[in-house]
Amino acid sequence: MSLLIEKVVLGDYKLVVGSDMDNDGIICGAGEACGAFPTLNDEQEILITADVEFSLDVSFDQSRFLRSGAGKEASNQERFEGYRYKDTFKVAR
Repeated sequence: MSLLIEKVVLGDYKLVVGSDMDNDGIICGAGEACGAFPTLNDEQEILITADVEFSLDVSFDQSRFLRSGAGKEASNQERFEGYRYKDTFKVAR
């Protein structure tokens, strides 16, 4: 799969991709597909400095899904909630 992103404001970015199967405005929740550049366990910023074209590989990782569980065994681990990508939600009428 390839993705073309144009007209990006210069700056530092993190690239995270995923699904939102429950339409809660958060990607990478428990049970949802999730990936980041270069990996979920080592997210790195991408510096956009000029009109350039480049290729990035995104790694998909299931390890973060383990952090979303509640319970005694997960209480000492960092709880991962996902990434919010929208503030408004569609309402069926």
